[in-house]
Amino acid sequence: MTQINREVATPDIMKNYFLGSLLSGGGINMVNEFQKGSLSTRLGIPVMYGNDC
Repeated sequence: MTQINREVATPDIMKNYFLGSLLSGGGINMVNEFQKGSLSTRLGIPVMYGNDC
């Protein structure tokens, strides 16, 4: 089975390359960027992030 990072996955890539697994690595960078955006608003309310596994 071949695994790729979710950031580069698309339905076509999954189909064309017969991939069987996705890795959700590096997610903290994405969440940190969302958090920066939320905290930079007038109210400065942090984002709540959830992951449905």
